[in-house]
Amino acid sequence: MVITDIAKAAANLGYKAEIESIYRYIRTWWEASGRVLINTQGKKKSKVLLEVAKEIRKLQSKS
Repeated sequence: MVITDIAKAAANLGYKAEIESIYRYIRTWWEASGRVLINTQGKKKSKVLLEVAKEIRKLQSKS
């Protein structure tokens, strides 16, 4: 799974997603993995995560 898949899934659900590719995960500092900022529009983070995960599964099954 790539960071662009997360942003694409969030955008398909109607969320505003922004990719910040300069950030790195501490344990793998040598990889420029980045992060995705999603405007949750007041929804709980856990609900948004589940929605995005389901959308990613849909996108992967179509490919």
